[in-house]
Amino acid sequence: MNEVEMKTLLAEGVCEVGFTKVNGEFRLMKCTTSPELIPKSVLPKEGSSQSWPDDVIRVYDVVAEGWRSFKSQSVISFDLITKIG
Repeated sequence: MNEVEMKTLLAEGVCEVGFTKVNGEFRLMKCTTSPELIPKSVLPKEGSSQSWPDDVIRVYDVVAEGWRSFKSQSVISFDLITKIG
């Protein structure tokens, strides 16, 4: 699965992403980029933009309730587990 496909699915609901962290540890995370599933209090402010490297995908971890990121090339597994709409 490529980065564009991952970003599309993350916007459609909650995904379970398995990836290798920078320190070599495996991590399994349930996350999304859908504004409908992220608390309004932590949504990025309108007009604000932060630059991230092209290979980094920034997501909201629905279990840890916070923003996290992973490198697209470190992904081992990726599944849409809850689709909204």
